[in-house]
Amino acid sequence: MEGKKLKIAFFVDSYYPIIDGVSLVVNNYASLLAQKHDVTVFVPKSADKTYIDNFPYRVVRCKISPIRIGEYNISLPNMDKNLKKILKTEKFDIVHVHSPFTVGKFGIEYANKNNIPVIITCHSQFYQDFKRVTGSKILSEMLVSYIAKAFNNCNELWTMNPKLKELVRSYGFKGKVFIIPNGCDMDNSGIDEKKLKTLKSEIVKPEEKLITFVGRIYALKNIDFILRVCKKLKDKSFKFKMLFVGSGCEIEKYKKQCKKLGLENEVCFIGAINEREKLKYYYAASDLLFFPSAYDTDGLVKSEAAVFETPTIFLKDTIVASVIEDGKNGYIGENDTDKFADKIINLFADKAEYEVVCKNAKKTLYFTWQEIIDRAENEYLKVIELNFNKKDQKKRKLMIKKIKQSKKVKKDA
Repeated sequence: MEGKKLKIAFFVDSYYPIIDGVSLVVNNYASLLAQKHDVTVFVPKSADKTYIDNFPYRVVRCKISPIRIGEYNISLPNMDKNLKKILKTEKFDIVHVHSPFTVGKFGIEYANKNNIPVIITCHSQFYQDFKRVTGSKILSEMLVSYIAKAFNNCNELWTMNPKLKELVRSYGFKGKVFIIPNGCDMDNSGIDEKKLKTLKSEIVKPEEKLITFVGRIYALKNIDFILRVCKKLKDKSFKFKMLFVGSGCEIEKYKKQCKKLGLENEVCFIGAINEREKLKYYYAASDLLFFPSAYDTDGLVKSEAAVFETPTIFLKDTIVASVIEDGKNGYIGENDTDKFADKIINLFADKAEYEVVCKNAKKTLYFTWQEIIDRAENEYLKVIELNFNKKDQKKRKLMIKKIKQSKKVKKDA
């Protein structure tokens, strides 16, 4: 790995071919960091034996159990001799963990044992997850204590927003919290205005507003709330179309609910759009993104919509809404279908404010992944500098000095 600077290890409990928010985030981190650094991602083996990794960084897979929880197999890193052999030959400068379970916990223990600074990113509302699966408050609290112990064995914890920082404190994390949003891999280049105009005219009439949801179609995304708000909008004679972009195991249930509510003409489920260039047009055509999830901790879709100056409306007191100033860079509605519907009607009534919100959404919610990686790289250097292994102190000080000098040269240029 000639010319590489830092040796970075990521440890994640789920990865491709399963695509979720965490795997997307880690892939963006690893891909961009690998342009300058030596990056290895440690993940479970895929249950799909035909799947082959093809990334611009090294991926090391560990053993999995046949036991499954949902779509995920339980990982067995402690029983993987090959994994341990590989780690014995490596000397990483920093470990970045993205989940506190078997692979993540193994990564934390490996870093602690070898005096390597370790960062963990909190992506989930763990108590909510545990309560949903177990149905037990006591058991959920015990499992959160386990999570907090893993967190507190790390040098630093990263979160995407202030509300998530409050949550990890409530779990019992006592160390430093660094807030860093997720980036976005979209831009508004390549949009054909004629094609965009045609698409919108096919979906809505001139007097109608296009409201869109992008994501998995299942209960955790609060789809039921969206449909009930749509019913209120129809009852109030508001002209709109509600477009669902995404797939999910519960989609047929919600189609039946639409029929029951008499929303067949107002609501349309078009399925998942995996082509990013095609998805751009739906964001650009939309007047509003509807994202009422009380489960998500970030929501990449809000940033994707913001690229095209499409604002998002959130549910009050949710973690994802914590980066929003209502009426400034997005909208926040009450957890009441009638009031939420009124909020949507009123936000479109004030055209001047709406246009300002559209522009501010892009200014405040959209960050390129390169911007985020630059922030991450700077924080890595701070964590490494503060947590030197005495044996390698001289070597690491020299390495950090060289990286800082190269960054200064790049900035001056």
